[in-house]
Amino acid sequence: LAASWAIVMIVSGLYLWWPRQMTGWAGVLYPRLNSGSRIFWRDLHAVTGIYISALALILLISGLPWISVWGGGFRAIVAATKPAEAKPEWAAGRADEKAKARDAHAHHDSGGGMGSDMGTDLTGLEAMLPTVRALNLPAPVVIKPEGDRLWQAGSATQNLTARRTVTLSADTGDIVKQTGFADKTAIDKVVLTAISLHEGHLFGWLNQVLGLITALGLLTLSVSAVIMWWSKRPADRLGAPQTLGGKPGRGLWFAIVLMAIFLPVMGISLILVALLERFVFRRIPRVRDWLGLS
Repeated sequence: LAASWAIVMIVSGLYLWWPRQMTGWAGVLYPRLNSGSRIFWRDLHAVTGIYISALALILLISGLPWISVWGGGFRAIVAATKPAEAKPEWAAGRADEKAKARDAHAHHDSGGGMGSDMGTDLTGLEAMLPTVRALNLPAPVVIKPEGDRLWQAGSATQNLTARRTVTLSADTGDIVKQTGFADKTAIDKVVLTAISLHEGHLFGWLNQVLGLITALGLLTLSVSAVIMWWSKRPADRLGAPQTLGGKPGRGLWFAIVLMAIFLPVMGISLILVALLERFVFRRIPRVRDWLGLS
């Protein structure tokens, strides 16, 4: 819900920022520092928003495949269009993947390795290790038996676009099969790239710096918005902006419907708020006056 409304706030903020009858770049690309407190905070809010909006939208949208409602619907659509393909590695969600990793470590720590108590034939393991080392798979590398007389070595790096999996013969150590990012479908490539970008693993420290800048920018937007509201709020009301005269145009309705379809949780919450306003808040005088609905 928070991510959905954050996307709406950024998009609507860009619309409000869009220059109309512009007489200069002040307040558009840089804040005016000597025009008073009110102008400064307004400019800081607007200018910060325009510089970090693209990064923030990328960060928010790239996280949607993990959200239960949006991600569940997206996974269902992908599964319906490609029912014969194997389940994508992102389909279970990153939380499930991390839980499996924790379980694997716990199993290892408790002595549940690949010992003979599990009936695993370790013949040929030493023979294939030089081949695995020569592949330079991104660390960490997980090696496990795969079927009869086969071993699988796979990278478990957090950069999902760099992961590769190799199947080797236990007898000769030769590579039988090799798969990587290039073998993924177009949808899988987009999602895996988005996840790695979102988590800060796609292109190293620079990716993490951009994420930090985005987070600080969003914090600046939140703080400046509260300061602007606080400085001009009425004493006895919330201080929400008055509605414009006339009915909303078709373009606005189209944008609202489009956003509600793309972000269903936001759409549902918007309907609930509209119903509460219409049938509850407007019927309670003190609440109606405080919200400015009269």
